[in-house]
Amino acid sequence: MTRQARLSLCAIRGCFDGSIVLSRAAAVVAALVLLITFRPSSSAALRHSAAQLSTEKQYQAVLLQMQRQAYPAAFAECQRLLEIAPAMESAYLRYAELAIETGRIEEAAQFIQRLPNQSPTQQALKHYGLAAVYFPRQFPNDASYRRAVEHCLQSLSFKQDFFRPYPLLVEAQIALHQEESLQKYLTAALDLLLPAKAAAHYGLGYFYKVKGQYAESVEQLNEAFILAPNFLEALHEKGAVLLLDRSNNNNQIALKLGTQLLQTAQAEANLEYQIKGLKIIGYAHNQSNQPREAVQTYREGLRIAELTGELFLQDYLLAVLCNTHTASEDYANSIAACRRGLLLTSSKVTEYNLGNLGLVYRRLGDTPSGKNYYSKALELARRKNNVAQQMRMLTNLGEVEAELKHFDDSQKLLNEALKLAVQQNDLQRKSAALASLGRLYDESGDYANALASQLAAKQLAEGMDDKEQVARSLNSLGLVYAKQGNWKAALQVHAQAAQIGRQNNYVRAVWLAQRGMAASYRQLGQFEQAEQQYRRAIEVQETTRSKLREDSDKVGFWQDKVKLYKDLISLLLPPARANQMASKRTVLPVNAALNAKLFQLAEQWRARAFLDLLVESSLRSTAGNLDDALHRPLGLAETQQLLDEQTVVLAYSLDQKSSLLFGISHNSSAVYQLDGEADLNACLTKLLNALVDKTQVSPDDYRQEASALYDKLLAPARALLIGKKHLIIVSDGLLQRLPFEVLLRAPVRKGAAADPADWPYLIKDFSISYAPSVSIWAQLHHRVAHYTKAPKAFIAFGNPLYPPETQGSFASLLGGATLSPLRYSQGEVERIGALFGKDNPATLYLGAQANEAAVKSAGVLNQYRFVHFSLHANVNEANPRFSGLLLSPSLNSGTTPNGLSQEDGILTAAEIMNLRLNAELVSLSACETGLGKQINGEGLMGMMRAFIYAGTPAVAVSLWKVDERATAELMVHFYEYLLRGKKLKDGRRISLNKAEALQAAQLDAIKAGNAPYYWAPFVLAGHP
Repeated sequence: MTRQARLSLCAIRGCFDGSIVLSRAAAVVAALVLLITFRPSSSAALRHSAAQLSTEKQYQAVLLQMQRQAYPAAFAECQRLLEIAPAMESAYLRYAELAIETGRIEEAAQFIQRLPNQSPTQQALKHYGLAAVYFPRQFPNDASYRRAVEHCLQSLSFKQDFFRPYPLLVEAQIALHQEESLQKYLTAALDLLLPAKAAAHYGLGYFYKVKGQYAESVEQLNEAFILAPNFLEALHEKGAVLLLDRSNNNNQIALKLGTQLLQTAQAEANLEYQIKGLKIIGYAHNQSNQPREAVQTYREGLRIAELTGELFLQDYLLAVLCNTHTASEDYANSIAACRRGLLLTSSKVTEYNLGNLGLVYRRLGDTPSGKNYYSKALELARRKNNVAQQMRMLTNLGEVEAELKHFDDSQKLLNEALKLAVQQNDLQRKSAALASLGRLYDESGDYANALASQLAAKQLAEGMDDKEQVARSLNSLGLVYAKQGNWKAALQVHAQAAQIGRQNNYVRAVWLAQRGMAASYRQLGQFEQAEQQYRRAIEVQETTRSKLREDSDKVGFWQDKVKLYKDLISLLLPPARANQMASKRTVLPVNAALNAKLFQLAEQWRARAFLDLLVESSLRSTAGNLDDALHRPLGLAETQQLLDEQTVVLAYSLDQKSSLLFGISHNSSAVYQLDGEADLNACLTKLLNALVDKTQVSPDDYRQEASALYDKLLAPARALLIGKKHLIIVSDGLLQRLPFEVLLRAPVRKGAAADPADWPYLIKDFSISYAPSVSIWAQLHHRVAHYTKAPKAFIAFGNPLYPPETQGSFASLLGGATLSPLRYSQGEVERIGALFGKDNPATLYLGAQANEAAVKSAGVLNQYRFVHFSLHANVNEANPRFSGLLLSPSLNSGTTPNGLSQEDGILTAAEIMNLRLNAELVSLSACETGLGKQINGEGLMGMMRAFIYAGTPAVAVSLWKVDERATAELMVHFYEYLLRGKKLKDGRRISLNKAEALQAAQLDAIKAGNAPYYWAPFVLAGHP
């Protein structure tokens, strides 16, 4: 065959020449070139070429369906292909994959058995195809293993030099505990004449690999390759065995073998072995701590595997991609690879993907999801009798239970893992179980056993040259030494862990070690070294954070990272440098450079995921017209430039020993030290409990705590507040649940007149708005500056109906409770709507019309300046994206058995983020709409966050269950002030911004004698 003809045939098969894979269309064109190039000399040759062209075109059709994941259609197409080309080896491979993927095992087996027996080669292929179809990839099944063995032996009886049945034969007979008879068969096969002897050596080499006898395996594979130099599968297996042996020298040899395999396969236009060569190269890079090169190689292999329909190879490559991304803390790509792997029904490694997802979500701070995936992985591993994965998941679940302080459950799981490791003589898993037991003892305060377990784990890991486990144990030892006050020992082991981590690119080990070293240096009085280590650890976190994609992943990622920033902030405070306890409620010495540095650090951790989210939202709405400064956390000087003369920012950062308050105005700034977080939380809890007491049985408790908290939180900045009218509050921790409006700027004597109108509320002096961070406030300020006024005025959804058939689904959401009718909702919405007049009338959706479908109607909400919801809401603390507004279900007959539409009536935060808004304000006149899960560094996630992402700069939300009648009155007055302004004593009327309008409405409620419970729950989040 000429070179042009060979390349044309390669193109038809979708071959890879090192950089280019031809499309189906290009393959067809190449097929025409092939016809011309062959120039057949007879009509018989012409018919043969035409048949070959038809076969290749049909094979391409199978691959195209597989690429589209249309597996049933590909299965049917592959059957048609085998009927016209029953000797096509690659078609049997695809057919077996598709039979397992579609669950049509028996149908596939019956079809193969009906194929003609025209030659020994074809019969060998038929029996191999049956073995591949019957081989149980998902769950152990002795009957299926026996069928696979039977057909493997029959296949080899027809074609002794056929190597493909050997791996299935070895794995099936070992699963059936028939190692002795298997080894006798394989040894006897070596007596066969060439070329069958090479295949027999390969089979014996595969047997030794599965048994863990790597030297014997390599010896047999070498013999196979000597006898058959073009035996690519022997080359591939030798590389795989050397990688399993894990020595550095073997790793380099495997890399060379993988490269040789790839180059040979490219020269032969053999796509299967190009993928396998890339697989070996990628794994060698991985074990050489070159994750970037490994990922690039795996991705190239995966690309070819997808084009050629190699489902089993896709399965493997997705699993190793997932592992590599996780090790590099590239969690977004790790999750993506795992989820793609889970889509493969035929996956042999589902339990590994589930376990990897568990690890990723746990590291992202989502412990419940992590535990759930671990549990699923353990259950599947037990069903599959996968002892290795059982040990991993038992260990991981044991660690989770220890973190949750479920010490008895943790010890039970870890002891089970340790017992299995001892039974299996698996030193690696034994080391991991001992290390996890060490962390359990650490969590429970048993430091002696914690040290003993970690030292034993470390010793085992060193014996196996398992550097990653050594680094983990060293860091764990450092934490125990620190709790014992042995800071020099802690520093020493953390430094060793950091060195191993850097040498081997163990990202997590490095930053944990740097954090531990920083704490040790600090306690030893070496502050410059401590600062250096904190900053190095933070640099690692910033790099990792930048790789994350999903908002929820970014949010969870900060759970154990925020402390790095806060620890560095506290280190930089002057009292800390003097190694003294920070004094409480004092102004730090005037130091502009230090203040700017402290503020920058605080903004670096505060609501970073939300900031990324808003940048994305702003770029979407402004077509990329966004100031570069707004892509990053704001600095102190930049913040001051954005503030007017009457506004002050009060940004809080709570810490264990000493909290901070950053006070910022247009021309001044200061940093104040406050009480520690625990002291503030004790006072906060008492005040919040008193606030939500509708009966106001103990008003003295409220007055005492409201005054005390003013003294703790605002009094230090009293000088900065003189002459100001507006406050922007940036809270932290439990402060996020506090409406600052209720604080009392002076004590109210116990037993004094109970008239709330006389109390010195903070709201009487300032309009107040809230922001998750100063940088987010700046983003919203930019949004308002570039706002294009919506053409319509007001749209509202109120008084939704909750018919009996929907109460069941809502009740499960609300913990069994049912939804009561909203007596004042319709009146509230109609009274607000009437304020807009006839020129631009309000649009009201009431009763059954206030449904989810109406909210989601394309192009509706983005036409309005004001969007108002008056209804019930549900807050999902565990998963804030599923918090939601409870609307009327859409009654579209016939869409579901009970007559409801596909919309369930619950407008979740996740769905809100898909809306497009151009509103100046969204008001959520419902209970607890401002709440959500408290996330370190992110503020409270929930519907407020979702609406701001959707396009509005401000959301009015509630912080507790509201009184319906009081809420209706407050909302009507709020809109009245917002639309008409405020009339002064001299008769002039001045306009009010959103925060001022809410302040005026709340002051009206105070004058009417209402206690804070009735007017204080509503706050303005976002831009005032």
